[in-house]
Amino acid sequence: MRDSYGLYVDKLQGEYKDTFQQIMTYVSTQNNDEDSVETQMGELLDTFLQAQEEEMPVSKIVGTDLESFCKNFCSQFGWENKVLNIVDRWKTIAWWILVISAGDLFFMLWDFLAGEPVDWLAADTEFNLTGYLLGFVVVGFVYTLIDFTTIKIMFKYKKDSLLMKAFNVAKVIITIGCFILCFQFFVSESTNLLQLPLWILFIGSSIYLILYYAFNKKRVRERKENKVSFWKTVQELSSKDIDKTMEDKFAKKNKWRKRFGRKELTRDEFIVAEEKDCKATEKAKYLCIVTPIALCVWMIVDEFIHTGIENPVDLIFCVLIIFVLEAAFMYFWWKVMSLSIDDRMNWIKKEREKDER
Repeated sequence: MRDSYGLYVDKLQGEYKDTFQQIMTYVSTQNNDEDSVETQMGELLDTFLQAQEEEMPVSKIVGTDLESFCKNFCSQFGWENKVLNIVDRWKTIAWWILVISAGDLFFMLWDFLAGEPVDWLAADTEFNLTGYLLGFVVVGFVYTLIDFTTIKIMFKYKKDSLLMKAFNVAKVIITIGCFILCFQFFVSESTNLLQLPLWILFIGSSIYLILYYAFNKKRVRERKENKVSFWKTVQELSSKDIDKTMEDKFAKKNKWRKRFGRKELTRDEFIVAEEKDCKATEKAKYLCIVTPIALCVWMIVDEFIHTGIENPVDLIFCVLIIFVLEAAFMYFWWKVMSLSIDDRMNWIKKEREKDER
Protein backbone atom coordinates (compact mmCIF):
# COMPACT_ATOMS: atom_id res chain seq x y z
CA MET A 1 0.00 0.00 0.00
CA ARG A 2 2.39 2.66 -1.24
CA ASP A 3 0.39 5.61 -2.44
CA SER A 4 -2.03 7.75 -0.45
CA TYR A 5 -1.85 5.53 2.61
CA GLY A 6 -3.77 8.23 4.49
CA LEU A 7 -6.92 7.17 2.64
CA TYR A 8 -6.82 3.80 4.39
CA VAL A 9 -6.00 4.85 7.95
CA ASP A 10 -9.73 4.64 8.80
CA LYS A 11 -9.46 0.86 8.44
CA LEU A 12 -7.57 0.93 11.74
CA GLN A 13 -9.52 1.07 14.98
CA GLY A 14 -8.94 2.04 18.58
CA GLU A 15 -5.35 1.95 19.81
CA TYR A 16 -4.05 0.89 16.40
CA LYS A 17 -5.50 4.02 14.78
CA ASP A 18 -4.45 6.40 17.59
CA THR A 19 -0.88 5.11 17.60
CA PHE A 20 -0.53 5.23 13.82
CA GLN A 21 -1.87 8.79 13.72
CA GLN A 22 0.73 9.83 16.30
CA ILE A 23 3.44 8.33 14.11
CA MET A 24 1.98 10.20 11.12
CA THR A 25 2.14 13.45 13.07
CA TYR A 26 5.77 12.87 14.05
CA VAL A 27 6.81 11.93 10.51
CA SER A 28 5.10 15.04 9.09
CA THR A 29 7.41 17.24 11.21
CA GLN A 30 10.57 15.80 9.65
CA ASN A 31 10.22 17.44 6.20
CA ASN A 32 11.22 14.42 4.13
CA ASP A 33 10.21 13.96 0.52
CA GLU A 34 6.66 12.77 0.06
CA ASP A 35 7.50 9.76 -2.11
CA SER A 36 9.76 8.17 0.51
CA VAL A 37 7.29 8.93 3.28
CA GLU A 38 4.45 7.35 1.26
CA THR A 39 6.48 4.19 0.74
CA GLN A 40 7.60 3.72 4.35
CA MET A 41 4.31 4.75 5.94
CA GLY A 42 2.39 2.52 3.53
CA GLU A 43 4.47 -0.46 4.62
CA LEU A 44 3.97 0.45 8.27
CA LEU A 45 0.21 0.72 7.74
CA ASP A 46 0.19 -2.79 6.25
CA THR A 47 1.93 -4.00 9.42
CA PHE A 48 -0.66 -2.27 11.62
CA LEU A 49 -3.57 -3.70 9.60
CA GLN A 50 -2.15 -7.19 9.85
CA ALA A 51 -1.56 -6.80 13.59
CA GLN A 52 -5.14 -5.61 14.05
CA GLU A 53 -6.48 -8.57 12.08
CA GLU A 54 -4.43 -10.98 14.17
CA GLU A 55 -5.31 -9.08 17.37
CA MET A 56 -1.63 -8.54 18.08
CA PRO A 57 -0.96 -5.81 20.71
CA VAL A 58 0.35 -2.50 19.34
CA SER A 59 3.28 -2.76 21.73
CA LYS A 60 4.54 -5.71 19.66
CA ILE A 61 5.14 -3.23 16.83
CA VAL A 62 6.23 -0.01 18.54
CA GLY A 63 7.43 -1.30 21.89
CA THR A 64 6.74 0.53 25.14
CA ASP A 65 8.32 3.84 24.11
CA LEU A 66 6.51 5.38 21.15
CA GLU A 67 8.84 8.39 21.00
CA SER A 68 11.88 6.14 20.60
CA PHE A 69 10.08 4.14 17.92
CA CYS A 70 9.29 7.33 15.97
CA LYS A 71 12.92 8.48 16.18
CA ASN A 72 14.19 5.08 15.02
CA PHE A 73 11.59 4.94 12.26
CA CYS A 74 12.60 8.37 10.93
CA SER A 75 16.31 7.54 11.14
CA GLN A 76 15.94 5.65 7.86
CA PHE A 77 15.44 9.00 6.12
CA GLY A 78 18.70 10.77 5.31
CA TRP A 79 19.71 14.29 4.34
CA GLU A 80 18.98 13.48 0.68
CA ASN A 81 15.28 13.05 1.56
CA LYS A 82 15.19 16.56 3.00
CA VAL A 83 16.94 17.92 -0.10
CA LEU A 84 14.39 16.17 -2.32
CA ASN A 85 11.63 17.73 -0.25
CA ILE A 86 13.04 21.22 -0.93
CA VAL A 87 13.49 20.39 -4.63
CA ASP A 88 9.86 19.24 -4.82
CA ARG A 89 8.63 22.44 -3.17
CA TRP A 90 10.58 24.59 -5.63
CA LYS A 91 9.04 22.56 -8.42
CA THR A 92 5.62 23.84 -7.30
CA ILE A 93 6.93 27.42 -7.29
CA ALA A 94 8.45 26.93 -10.75
CA TRP A 95 5.12 25.70 -12.13
CA TRP A 96 3.34 28.67 -10.57
CA ILE A 97 5.80 31.15 -12.14
CA LEU A 98 5.69 29.35 -15.49
CA VAL A 99 1.89 29.43 -15.71
CA ILE A 100 1.67 33.13 -14.79
CA SER A 101 4.48 34.18 -17.13
CA ALA A 102 3.05 32.02 -19.94
CA GLY A 103 -0.31 33.75 -19.43
CA ASP A 104 1.33 37.17 -19.72
CA LEU A 105 3.16 36.06 -22.86
CA PHE A 106 -0.11 34.82 -24.32
CA PHE A 107 -1.72 38.24 -23.83
CA MET A 108 1.36 39.92 -25.32
CA LEU A 109 1.09 37.65 -28.34
CA TRP A 110 -2.57 38.54 -28.66
CA ASP A 111 -1.68 42.26 -28.59
CA PHE A 112 0.99 41.61 -31.22
CA LEU A 113 -1.53 39.84 -33.48
CA ALA A 114 -3.92 42.75 -32.98
CA GLY A 115 -1.25 45.12 -34.36
CA GLU A 116 -0.14 46.72 -31.08
CA PRO A 117 3.60 47.37 -30.42
CA VAL A 118 5.18 44.81 -28.07
CA ASP A 119 8.64 44.98 -26.46
CA TRP A 120 9.39 41.28 -25.93
CA LEU A 121 12.74 41.75 -24.15
CA ALA A 122 11.88 44.59 -21.76
CA ALA A 123 8.35 43.54 -20.84
CA ASP A 124 7.90 42.63 -17.20
CA THR A 125 5.10 40.86 -15.37
CA GLU A 126 2.71 41.70 -12.57
CA PHE A 127 4.01 38.63 -10.73
CA ASN A 128 5.58 39.80 -7.43
CA LEU A 129 8.53 37.40 -7.27
CA THR A 130 10.15 38.86 -4.14
CA GLY A 131 6.81 39.00 -2.32
CA TYR A 132 6.14 35.36 -3.20
CA LEU A 133 9.61 34.24 -2.09
CA LEU A 134 9.39 36.28 1.12
CA GLY A 135 6.09 34.63 1.97
CA PHE A 136 7.59 31.23 1.20
CA VAL A 137 10.49 31.88 3.61
CA VAL A 138 8.21 33.20 6.37
CA VAL A 139 5.89 30.18 6.12
CA GLY A 140 8.90 27.83 6.18
CA PHE A 141 10.27 29.52 9.33
CA VAL A 142 6.92 29.56 11.14
CA TYR A 143 6.19 25.91 10.41
CA THR A 144 9.67 24.87 11.45
CA LEU A 145 8.87 26.35 14.87
CA ILE A 146 5.49 24.60 14.90
CA ASP A 147 7.11 21.26 14.01
CA PHE A 148 9.71 21.73 16.76
CA THR A 149 6.99 22.51 19.32
CA THR A 150 4.90 19.55 18.16
CA ILE A 151 7.77 17.13 18.75
CA LYS A 152 8.38 18.54 22.22
CA ILE A 153 4.81 18.22 23.50
CA MET A 154 3.09 15.44 21.54
CA PHE A 155 4.43 12.61 23.71
CA LYS A 156 4.05 14.48 27.01
CA TYR A 157 0.36 15.28 26.71
CA LYS A 158 -2.62 13.30 25.48
CA LYS A 159 -4.16 14.48 22.21
CA ASP A 160 -7.49 15.23 23.96
CA SER A 161 -5.83 17.27 26.73
CA LEU A 162 -6.61 20.98 27.07
CA LEU A 163 -3.06 21.96 26.07
CA MET A 164 -3.09 19.90 22.86
CA LYS A 165 -6.53 21.23 21.92
CA ALA A 166 -5.30 24.78 22.49
CA PHE A 167 -2.17 24.04 20.43
CA ASN A 168 -4.25 22.68 17.54
CA VAL A 169 -6.47 25.78 17.62
CA ALA A 170 -3.33 27.94 17.64
CA LYS A 171 -2.02 26.11 14.56
CA VAL A 172 -5.24 26.86 12.68
CA ILE A 173 -5.04 30.55 13.64
CA ILE A 174 -1.37 30.71 12.67
CA THR A 175 -2.14 29.05 9.32
CA ILE A 176 -4.82 31.63 8.56
CA GLY A 177 -2.47 34.41 9.68
CA CYS A 178 0.32 33.10 7.43
CA PHE A 179 -2.06 32.97 4.47
CA ILE A 180 -3.13 36.59 5.03
CA LEU A 181 0.50 37.72 5.49
CA CYS A 182 1.65 35.92 2.35
CA PHE A 183 -1.19 37.47 0.38
CA GLN A 184 -0.14 40.92 1.60
CA PHE A 185 3.46 40.21 0.60
CA PHE A 186 2.30 39.14 -2.83
CA VAL A 187 0.07 42.15 -3.59
CA SER A 188 2.10 44.87 -1.84
CA GLU A 189 4.20 47.19 -3.98
CA SER A 190 6.69 47.65 -1.14
CA THR A 191 7.80 44.01 -1.42
CA ASN A 192 8.10 44.08 -5.20
CA LEU A 193 11.85 44.77 -5.09
CA LEU A 194 13.09 42.51 -7.88
CA GLN A 195 11.45 43.12 -11.24
CA LEU A 196 12.76 40.56 -13.70
CA PRO A 197 11.86 40.69 -17.39
CA LEU A 198 9.06 38.35 -18.35
CA TRP A 199 11.22 36.21 -20.61
CA ILE A 200 13.71 35.53 -17.78
CA LEU A 201 10.94 34.24 -15.50
CA PHE A 202 9.51 32.10 -18.27
CA ILE A 203 12.84 30.61 -19.37
CA GLY A 204 14.17 30.25 -15.81
CA SER A 205 11.12 28.33 -14.56
CA SER A 206 11.11 26.22 -17.75
CA ILE A 207 14.76 25.24 -17.28
CA TYR A 208 14.15 24.31 -13.62
CA LEU A 209 11.23 22.07 -14.55
CA ILE A 210 13.12 20.45 -17.44
CA LEU A 211 16.04 19.64 -15.12
CA TYR A 212 13.66 18.48 -12.38
CA TYR A 213 11.86 15.97 -14.59
CA ALA A 214 15.10 14.93 -16.30
CA PHE A 215 16.79 14.00 -12.99
CA ASN A 216 13.66 12.60 -11.35
CA LYS A 217 12.36 10.34 -14.11
CA LYS A 218 12.21 7.28 -11.89
CA ARG A 219 10.47 9.09 -9.01
CA VAL A 220 7.92 10.72 -11.32
CA ARG A 221 7.21 7.41 -13.09
CA GLU A 222 6.73 5.53 -9.82
CA ARG A 223 4.53 8.34 -8.52
CA LYS A 224 2.24 8.03 -11.54
CA GLU A 225 2.17 4.24 -11.39
CA ASN A 226 1.11 4.22 -7.74
CA LYS A 227 -1.11 7.28 -7.79
CA VAL A 228 -4.66 6.80 -6.56
CA SER A 229 -7.05 8.47 -8.98
CA PHE A 230 -9.29 11.16 -7.51
CA TRP A 231 -12.26 9.78 -9.41
CA LYS A 232 -11.45 6.24 -8.34
CA THR A 233 -11.44 7.36 -4.71
CA VAL A 234 -14.76 9.16 -5.17
CA GLN A 235 -16.21 6.06 -6.85
CA GLU A 236 -15.07 3.81 -4.01
CA LEU A 237 -16.68 6.12 -1.45
CA SER A 238 -19.96 6.39 -3.39
CA SER A 239 -20.10 2.64 -4.12
CA LYS A 240 -19.42 1.80 -0.50
CA ASP A 241 -22.91 2.85 0.67
CA ILE A 242 -24.86 2.24 -2.54
CA ASP A 243 -26.94 -0.59 -1.01
CA LYS A 244 -28.12 1.60 1.86
CA THR A 245 -28.64 4.56 -0.46
CA MET A 246 -30.89 2.58 -2.82
CA GLU A 247 -32.83 0.95 0.03
CA ASP A 248 -33.46 4.38 1.55
CA LYS A 249 -34.53 5.72 -1.84
CA PHE A 250 -36.92 2.80 -2.32
CA ALA A 251 -38.46 3.33 1.11
CA LYS A 252 -38.71 7.11 0.68
CA LYS A 253 -40.34 6.83 -2.74
CA ASN A 254 -43.02 4.48 -1.42
CA LYS A 255 -43.53 6.71 1.59
CA TRP A 256 -44.39 9.66 -0.65
CA ARG A 257 -46.57 7.53 -2.95
CA LYS A 258 -48.50 6.29 0.08
CA ARG A 259 -48.90 9.83 1.38
CA PHE A 260 -50.50 10.92 -1.90
CA GLY A 261 -52.75 7.87 -2.05
CA ARG A 262 -50.86 6.12 -4.82
CA LYS A 263 -50.09 2.42 -4.99
CA GLU A 264 -46.68 1.49 -3.58
CA LEU A 265 -44.04 0.22 -6.00
CA THR A 266 -42.95 -3.38 -5.79
CA ARG A 267 -39.21 -4.00 -5.67
CA ASP A 268 -39.19 -5.14 -9.32
CA GLU A 269 -41.07 -2.02 -10.40
CA PHE A 270 -38.61 0.18 -8.52
CA ILE A 271 -35.67 -1.57 -10.20
CA VAL A 272 -37.23 -1.11 -13.66
CA ALA A 273 -37.90 2.58 -12.94
CA GLU A 274 -34.30 3.11 -11.82
CA GLU A 275 -32.97 1.40 -14.94
CA LYS A 276 -35.11 3.65 -17.19
CA ASP A 277 -33.91 6.71 -15.30
CA CYS A 278 -30.26 5.65 -15.72
CA LYS A 279 -30.70 5.17 -19.47
CA ALA A 280 -32.45 8.54 -19.79
CA THR A 281 -29.69 10.26 -17.80
CA GLU A 282 -27.01 8.69 -20.02
CA LYS A 283 -28.39 10.69 -22.95
CA ALA A 284 -27.34 13.87 -21.13
CA LYS A 285 -23.76 13.29 -22.29
CA TYR A 286 -24.78 14.58 -25.71
CA LEU A 287 -26.01 17.75 -24.03
CA CYS A 288 -22.58 18.11 -22.41
CA ILE A 289 -20.94 17.95 -25.84
CA VAL A 290 -23.37 20.29 -27.60
CA THR A 291 -23.69 22.98 -24.90
CA PRO A 292 -20.15 24.50 -25.09
CA ILE A 293 -20.30 24.53 -28.91
CA ALA A 294 -23.80 26.04 -28.98
CA LEU A 295 -22.82 28.73 -26.47
CA CYS A 296 -19.80 29.76 -28.56
CA VAL A 297 -21.84 29.83 -31.76
CA TRP A 298 -24.45 31.99 -30.03
CA MET A 299 -21.72 34.44 -28.88
CA ILE A 300 -20.41 34.79 -32.45
CA VAL A 301 -23.90 35.25 -33.94
CA ASP A 302 -24.89 37.77 -31.26
CA GLU A 303 -21.69 39.76 -31.82
CA PHE A 304 -22.26 39.74 -35.58
CA ILE A 305 -25.85 40.98 -35.22
CA HIS A 306 -25.03 43.83 -32.82
CA THR A 307 -21.57 45.05 -33.90
CA GLY A 308 -20.73 43.25 -37.10
CA ILE A 309 -17.65 41.75 -35.38
CA GLU A 310 -15.54 44.90 -35.23
CA ASN A 311 -12.68 43.19 -33.37
CA PRO A 312 -12.39 39.53 -34.47
CA VAL A 313 -9.21 38.91 -32.43
CA ASP A 314 -10.90 39.83 -29.12
CA LEU A 315 -13.99 37.85 -30.07
CA ILE A 316 -11.98 34.71 -30.84
CA PHE A 317 -10.13 35.09 -27.55
CA CYS A 318 -13.36 35.40 -25.56
CA VAL A 319 -14.95 32.48 -27.39
CA LEU A 320 -11.94 30.26 -26.69
CA ILE A 321 -11.95 31.14 -22.99
CA ILE A 322 -15.70 30.51 -22.67
CA PHE A 323 -15.41 27.23 -24.56
CA VAL A 324 -12.60 25.93 -22.32
CA LEU A 325 -14.40 26.91 -19.09
CA GLU A 326 -17.76 25.54 -20.22
CA ALA A 327 -16.22 22.30 -21.53
CA ALA A 328 -14.35 21.81 -18.23
CA PHE A 329 -17.55 22.37 -16.23
CA MET A 330 -19.54 19.98 -18.40
CA TYR A 331 -16.80 17.34 -18.19
CA PHE A 332 -16.78 17.55 -14.38
CA TRP A 333 -20.58 17.45 -14.22
CA TRP A 334 -20.76 14.39 -16.47
CA LYS A 335 -18.06 12.56 -14.50
CA VAL A 336 -20.13 13.01 -11.35
CA MET A 337 -23.32 11.89 -13.11
CA SER A 338 -21.63 8.87 -14.70
CA LEU A 339 -20.39 7.70 -11.29
CA SER A 340 -23.97 7.75 -10.01
CA ILE A 341 -25.23 5.89 -13.10
CA ASP A 342 -22.54 3.21 -12.80
CA ASP A 343 -23.28 2.67 -9.11
CA ARG A 344 -27.02 2.34 -9.71
CA MET A 345 -26.61 0.03 -12.72
CA ASN A 346 -24.27 -2.22 -10.72
CA TRP A 347 -26.82 -2.31 -7.91
CA ILE A 348 -29.61 -3.20 -10.39
CA LYS A 349 -27.49 -5.99 -11.86
CA LYS A 350 -26.73 -7.36 -8.40
CA GLU A 351 -30.42 -7.28 -7.38
CA ARG A 352 -31.48 -9.16 -10.50
CA GLU A 353 -28.81 -11.78 -9.93
CA LYS A 354 -30.30 -12.32 -6.45
CA ASP A 355 -33.74 -12.91 -7.97
CA GLU A 356 -32.37 -15.47 -10.44
CA ARG A 357 -30.92 -17.64 -7.67
